[in-house]
Amino acid sequence: MEDGKAVYDLFGKEFTLLQLSDTADTSAFVAAAAAQDTPLTVLSIDNARARDLYQADLVLIRPDQHVAWRGSTLAAPEAEAIVARARGAD
Repeated sequence: MEDGKAVYDLFGKEFTLLQLSDTADTSAFVAAAAAQDTPLTVLSIDNARARDLYQADLVLIRPDQHVAWRGSTLAAPEAEAIVARARGAD
């Protein structure tokens, strides 16, 4: 990051959804996580280098800091399935 921090230092202790574009809609993930009682932190990062690194506008990070999913668009049913799988319910 510009301030010298590693992006990993910004992740929460639970699931983190990186929003790497101000036009990326996080609402499907937020709703899916809430419906499944899954703690989720949305972290908006305006950094072209981070966007290039992940090659997506949205990135779901597991608590162990592994990427569970990445993409740029998402419908609500897909978000529900992705959250379920990422938390081990599927």
